[in-house]
Amino acid sequence: MTNNPIAPPPPAKKRKTSLSSIPDDFIVNVLARISISQYRSLCLVSKNFYSLLSSPDIYFARSLIGITDARLYVCLRLPTPSSSSHRHRWFNLGYRQGQLSLVPVRTLSSSPDRLNSTSVAVHSEIYQISCRAVRVLDCRSRTWRPAPDMMVARKHARSYFLDDKIYVIGGCKENWGEVFDLKTQNWKPLPKPPSDHDHKGVVYGGRLYAFTMNKNKNYAYDPKEERWVQEAGFVGLGRITGPLCVIGNEIFAEHDRKYTWYNPMNGKQQVIDGLNDVYKKRANNYRTIQLVNHGGKLVILWNETRRKRKRLWCAVVSLEERSTPLGTRMRGKVGVYSKESMTNNPIAPPPPAKKRKTSLSSIPDDFIVNVLARISISQYRSLCLVSKNFYSLLSSPDIYFARSLIGITDARLYVCLRLPTPSSSHRHRWFNLGYRQGQLSLVPVRTLSSSPDRLNSTSVAVHSEIYQISCRAVRVLDCRSRTWRPAPDMMVARKHARSYFLDDKIYVIGGCKENWGEVFDLKTQNWKPLPKPPSDHDHKGVVYGFMEEGYTLSP
Repeated sequence: MTNNPIAPPPPAKKRKTSLSSIPDDFIVNVLARISISQYRSLCLVSKNFYSLLSSPDIYFARSLIGITDARLYVCLRLPTPSSSSHRHRWFNLGYRQGQLSLVPVRTLSSSPDRLNSTSVAVHSEIYQISCRAVRVLDCRSRTWRPAPDMMVARKHARSYFLDDKIYVIGGCKENWGEVFDLKTQNWKPLPKPPSDHDHKGVVYGGRLYAFTMNKNKNYAYDPKEERWVQEAGFVGLGRITGPLCVIGNEIFAEHDRKYTWYNPMNGKQQVIDGLNDVYKKRANNYRTIQLVNHGGKLVILWNETRRKRKRLWCAVVSLEERSTPLGTRMRGKVGVYSKESMTNNPIAPPPPAKKRKTSLSSIPDDFIVNVLARISISQYRSLCLVSKNFYSLLSSPDIYFARSLIGITDARLYVCLRLPTPSSSHRHRWFNLGYRQGQLSLVPVRTLSSSPDRLNSTSVAVHSEIYQISCRAVRVLDCRSRTWRPAPDMMVARKHARSYFLDDKIYVIGGCKENWGEVFDLKTQNWKPLPKPPSDHDHKGVVYGFMEEGYTLSP
C-alpha cells in the first residue's frame, strides 16, 4: 500500500477496433428494431452486417418482437433485351435516393413464370398459382418453395385469402373454385353461388363476397357454414370492371374513369374528392392495374403508352372522411408519385456501391444500449474503445437501467482502501475486484462525483448501491451510474458502528453509548431507534436465515 498502490491503466492508444466482440444474436436483436428501409444502407457497414441482414434470422427476430412492415410487392411482365419474349420480375415499392420507386427483389432462388397466374398475399408470404402449380415466395428469406398443386388447371383465375384459407375462383368451366387450407395443406372444391352470372369477388367483414351484374343477386360465402347466402347490399358493385380493394369499412374501386369509394353501411358509391391531379397525369390510353391497401393508404397502380413507350405509374393516396352539409365525403391527398419506364432495362439495379468508410451513426442510441446491455460488463472497458459514442453510452446510467429492465445483474465486489497520498496524508479510494490483462486485480472505480471521506464509517450494500455511514452523515454510491448522493442523516452520531441490510431496512449497531442502534426504512426514508438485546455484553451481528440460539429480532 504505497502512494500509488494500484495504478490506473495507462491511457489506451488510439487504435482501430471493430464490433467483432459482440455476438451475432445481439446484433440481430438490435437490427431487428430498425426500420427495414435502412437495411440497404446498413449492408455497407461490414460484410458481417450484410450477411446478417440477408439471412432469415433478422425477419424471424422482427416477428418475435411484434414488428411488421407493410411492403407492397409488384410483379411486372417485361420484355427481354435478347428477343421478343417476356419475363416476370418482382419489385418492392420503396425509396431510392429519396424518390419513391420500384426496387428489384433479388430472390435467392429462381422465380417461377407468372403467365396466366394469380397471386395472393398470406402474412409474410406470396402464393403464386399458375395453371395447377403453386409456388410460395417467403418475403423474409426471399426464397421460393413449392406448395401442393391445385385439383384442376386454371387460367386467369382470381384468388383471395380469408381465415387461413386461400380461395381460388374461376379459370375453369368444369370446376368453379377450390379452397386451400393452410393448416392441413389440402385443396377441396368450393361450391358455386346459385347464379350463372360472372362474379367479381372481395373479402369484407370476415366473408367472401361475389358480386354479379344483377343487383339483386350478390352472394356472401360464410367459411364457418361453408355455404353461399344471398346478400341484399352492395348494390351496383357488380357493374365495376376494374380492380377493388378494402380499406377499413370502405370498398374502393374505379368506375367510369373515376376512383370511387363505397360504404356498405349506407349503400352509396361516391367519387373520391381531391384526385384531379391524378386524372391529369393519366394518358388517354391508361389502364388501372391494381388498387391496394398499403398501411391504410390507397395505392393506385396504372400503366400507359406514350410515343410507343410504356410507363408504370404509382400514386400513394392518404384518405380522410369529412362531414359536409351534403353528407359524408371522402377526400384523398396524393403524397408521392412514381413513374417507371417499362423498357428492356426498366428498373435498373443501383450501381455497385463504392467502397467507403461507414459508421453506425444511423442506428439510434436506444437500440445500441439495448444490445450493449446484454453483453457481459467485463467487456465494457474494451467496447469503450470502439467509438466516442460507445464510450458515452457505456458511461451513462442508461446502460445499467437497461440491464436491470431485462433482468441482468452482475455480482461485483467493491473494496474501499485508505491509502497514503504524496503529501503524507491519507485518502479513501474505491476499487472493484476484476480482471486486468487476464489477472485478477483491484481496478479503481472512477466515480463521476467526489467520494466522501470514510474515516470511522461503516458501509453496507443495498442491491446496486452502497450506503456509507460516517458519524451521522449518510452518502449513497450508485454502482450503476457511479455517482454519490446524500441520504437522510442518522438520529445520533456514531463511530466504528456496524451495519447490516435485511428486508429493505438498514440496521446500524453500536458506536454510541447512549443509543445502542437504529433502523433506516428504505421505503419511508426514516430512521427510528433499534432496541438493545437483553444483555450487557458486546455484540457481533450477522444476517442469517435462522438461529439455533442467541437473540433474534423480527423486522
